[in-house]
Amino acid sequence: MTTGDPEQPCGGNRKSATALSTIAVQAGQSQLVVSVLKSGSAIHLQLVQAQPGLCEIGSSQEENQTLIQELQQLLDTLRNREADALAEVQRKQRTELSRREQHWRSQEDEEEERVFQAMVASLKEGWSVLLRLLQRRLRVLLLAADFYQRALEFAVSISRVDSLQTSSNQDRLIEAQLSYESTRRELLQKSLQVLNSSNILLQKLRQLQKTEALQRRGGILQEEEEEEEESCSGSRVSGGALEVELLVERLQDRRRRADQVLRLWWAKDSIVDQDAQPESETDGPDKTVRRV
Repeated sequence: MTTGDPEQPCGGNRKSATALSTIAVQAGQSQLVVSVLKSGSAIHLQLVQAQPGLCEIGSSQEENQTLIQELQQLLDTLRNREADALAEVQRKQRTELSRREQHWRSQEDEEEERVFQAMVASLKEGWSVLLRLLQRRLRVLLLAADFYQRALEFAVSISRVDSLQTSSNQDRLIEAQLSYESTRRELLQKSLQVLNSSNILLQKLRQLQKTEALQRRGGILQEEEEEEEESCSGSRVSGGALEVELLVERLQDRRRRADQVLRLWWAKDSIVDQDAQPESETDGPDKTVRRV
């Protein structure tokens, strides 16, 4: 914990704030830097840096799992650092009081105690807001893990459809058609699961984007109510949300293409099979008439 600059604006607030300390925690490649600010009798927290960003979910299952593990470690560390932050606030307050004359201090002891208790209460509330914000990010990462798993299962189902186009042999064709009818239901189910999972993830990501935008503007951490889906649906997508939408689009395009190619292959194979039938089978009755 290090002391910060003596005065700086409290983001989004007209009152100036004194930076009491800066707290930095790290786990792997993930890092958080939090400033503890004093404004009057209130303590505010400011998320100065979050690396990676609050809305980063990882570009793969492996990256996503790494982010989840590192964030859980950061949460554990921050829970243990709350006592350090309280101690630093108390130390700063005592230093300020020691500068005053003894008789003034005795007259204002009661008032100063109320101020100190207000500072402690606001710090605890700010710390809870910080932890809840990180828990929101953790829920988003877990939703992303579910999405990646369902996307993988969907991709495997598409690969099964691709593998049906293996031979023009008539027996294999019939076998492939029967197999497709049984796997088509599974393919559509996996497709629906991916769409549902991505919709839930995108909703939570859009909500988190607004918090991240406030943090980037230097705003203090404050309680936020999660918005309804309708109010977030028009939000601009970027970062992790954009990657999710692009992955869903690629998978759906691949599904449609695999289905179309397979149907065209079957249609072509059926025509070739009809043309290859023996002439005696196609015009047998006419030949019988001529012989008579």
